[in-house]
Amino acid sequence: MNSCAGWPTTKALGVDHHQVITVDKVTLIVLAKSIIRHENGKQPYSEATFEKAFELL
Repeated sequence: MNSCAGWPTTKALGVDHHQVITVDKVTLIVLAKSIIRHENGKQPYSEATFEKAFELL
């Protein structure tokens, strides 16, 4: 079984794994960075990349 309690995204967002998050620009960018860092071992993208990505939503 995969426990959510230790997920890097919950730590990066500062939330409990059962908590509903607010879907806003700041939260989505933090979430994206956390997922990228977890999956790739690093987060190589600039802040401008995330800003542009958010504009496309």
